[in-house]
Amino acid sequence: MSQQAPLLPPIEHFGAQRTMQSQQQSQHPPQQHPPPPSYPLNGAPMQSQQHPPPYPPPQYQYQNGAMPSNGQQNGMHMRFPIPPQPSLGAQQMPGGRHKKEIKRRTKTGCLTCRKRRIKCDEGHPTCRNCQKSKRECLGYDPIFKQQPGPANIQPAPVGNPPPPANPSAPPTTVPSNPYQTPQSFPGTGGTFIPAAGAPYGSAEPPFEHSTSLDPALSGADPHLHMAQNNHSSVQPQRKVKAVQMQELFSLNDIPPQYNQRDTPVPLSPQAKADVEPFYKFHYALGLDRLFETTWYSSRGLSHLESDASLQDYVSQAAEQFKTSNDNASAKPLRSLEARLVWLLACMPRSAATNANGAGSDPILLELLPRIDTVENLLTGQFLENSRIPPPPQQPPSQPHQDSAPAAQKYNEQSFWHNLGRFVSIRDDHPAAVKDINDALAVLRGILSMLENRDVLYSIAIARHIGGRMPEFHPQRHLVASTNDQNDDINKLKVAHQFVEGEDQRGTTQVIQRVCSMAIRSWILQKQ
Repeated sequence: MSQQAPLLPPIEHFGAQRTMQSQQQSQHPPQQHPPPPSYPLNGAPMQSQQHPPPYPPPQYQYQNGAMPSNGQQNGMHMRFPIPPQPSLGAQQMPGGRHKKEIKRRTKTGCLTCRKRRIKCDEGHPTCRNCQKSKRECLGYDPIFKQQPGPANIQPAPVGNPPPPANPSAPPTTVPSNPYQTPQSFPGTGGTFIPAAGAPYGSAEPPFEHSTSLDPALSGADPHLHMAQNNHSSVQPQRKVKAVQMQELFSLNDIPPQYNQRDTPVPLSPQAKADVEPFYKFHYALGLDRLFETTWYSSRGLSHLESDASLQDYVSQAAEQFKTSNDNASAKPLRSLEARLVWLLACMPRSAATNANGAGSDPILLELLPRIDTVENLLTGQFLENSRIPPPPQQPPSQPHQDSAPAAQKYNEQSFWHNLGRFVSIRDDHPAAVKDINDALAVLRGILSMLENRDVLYSIAIARHIGGRMPEFHPQRHLVASTNDQNDDINKLKVAHQFVEGEDQRGTTQVIQRVCSMAIRSWILQKQ
């Protein structure tokens, strides 16, 4: 077997994170039953989700190594809670400053103080805070006092004021992933960047971390205080161009580069020996986690070995990854890998065809509709109702048995069923908007801190809102005119940034290339 490791399209990694991992492991021993953590924002815990799942979802951490021996997948290990941070008293403020009174926000103060989140003395006609800070006092009742134009209200300044936002400039922050524990991808050393507020380590990460996955799960994002940019409201119908999966492989407009053969060349013994670890090590577990199955790790290799054409392509990809040793070839390799990921993902389809249908294989029966769902989600097309993953079945209660596995399976089936419902809903009936919102609400309630669900849910948000917003283009900077967490632009902005971040820093090659194809699809649909 060749001794040179293949150079996969890079998963970004940072050396400081390895030190942080070792500190975390040595200073914080595992706990048996930690409380479920929430998405952090600036170190503050989030509120609970608005749409609870049928079962309380356990909280997991992403794993990126081998499948655990007990058969659990998708990183189903309990997460460790962030220890509570003691609050500093007024006399413990750093720098020896004088005691400062912490003012609480009121609901009856002027609009300016409420925007700044400080206590208002409710003076008339102008409160004392606005007089001291030389701000315009916007009054006490926005219903009766209409302003002549949108005011750019900034939060209370801390230190040097930030420069004014430039709507035409590209975004300067890369969204953090909302998964707090750094994880390494096998063979590449890639790590997750810890979310904001993580107490471990002192090194500053090279990216800012401010967004959580869903605006409804977080507070106001300080980066959304930008100049007004008028966007039209979301339209009733999606107006996008239909695309095919084959078009999504040409990332950055670079098609996959490989030898197209009518008759596959028989592989040498060395090439065959390289294919097995290449598939199992880099793609089998990633595909299992994407579709929440075990088919790819338990049966995928045998099917791959029986498909000469697919095996030839995998061998070519492995050889290109192994012989590429510079960053100049990274973009062509990404396109090559996008096609590779999808060809491997579709192996169950040909397996079912060769067997004259899925037959009595329950894993294959469950997996096939999920592949159809992801394909239509990525291409922007509609899923046929007959291909929607089946709804979950309420498991019978079994006394003296652990109910957690049944609850996890119920939520898994519910997620895929509602994702299929979402992809199948067309715009030509009156209840479309309600049905879409209902499906998205269920999805949001059972994300369960699983990376694949976070990614698929974010792609669904971008499909729903971005396809109905004429001004949206994935290569333009989204500027929000409000910090309202329920604003459509804010939701689209967070989802778009999250998918872009996972395109670069996902835990597996599969997640990265799925996000790459989603971004490629958004660009093509807007042409």
